[in-house]
Amino acid sequence: MTDSLTSALFSTVATAAAFLQPYEFSPTVLGVCLLAAGLYFRGLRRLNRKAGWDTLLFALGLVSIYLVLQTQIDYYSRFSFFMHRTQHLVLHHLGPFLIAASAPASVLLAGLPKYMIRIMSTLRARYPVITRPIRMIQAPFVSGFLFVAIIYFWLIPGIHFDAMLSLPLYNAMNWGMAIDGLMFWWMIFRQPPAGMLETRHYGVR
Repeated sequence: MTDSLTSALFSTVATAAAFLQPYEFSPTVLGVCLLAAGLYFRGLRRLNRKAGWDTLLFALGLVSIYLVLQTQIDYYSRFSFFMHRTQHLVLHHLGPFLIAASAPASVLLAGLPKYMIRIMSTLRARYPVITRPIRMIQAPFVSGFLFVAIIYFWLIPGIHFDAMLSLPLYNAMNWGMAIDGLMFWWMIFRQPPAGMLETRHYGVR
C-alpha cells in the first residue's frame, strides 16, 4: 500500500516537473520575468513596504505570462487553436490586467539603480519628445484601437499560418500581444503623480 502511494506520488511529481519544462526555452522570457520580479521586490524593500494584495496581483500576472510561454502550455498552443487562444487570452488580457491593476510603477521605479533613475530623469527633462510616442499610443482611442486591431491582425489566415510555422514570427506575435496588453491596461489603471489632476478619468478611458 505504502509502495503504491509512494510510486503514485513520484509519478505525479515527475509529470508536473515535465509539464513545467519549457517546450522552446527562451532566455529572453526568463530574463525579463526575473528582472521584473527582482526590481519589484527590491523596490518593496527600498520603500519599506510590506507585500499585500498588490504584490499578489503583480506576482500572479507575471507568473501567468511565464507559464503560458515557458511550459508545455506553449507546446499545446502551437498545435491546438483552442489552447492558442487561451494562451493569448492570458498574454493579452489576464496577465497584463493583473500586473497593471497592482499599480507597480512606483515600486518598479524604486527598484532601479539610482544612477539609472538619474539618467532617465535627465533624458526626460532634456528631450521631452522621447515620451511623446508613448503618450500618443496610450491615448484612449489609439490604445483601444490597437488593443482590438492586434488580435484581428494575427488572426488573418495567411499571417496566422506563417506565424505558427516561423519561430521568429511566433515570438514576435506573443511579445506583441503581451506588450500591447500591458500598454492598454496600464492606460486604464494609470495613476497620475501626486498633485497632478487626471483628466482622463476611468469613465473617459
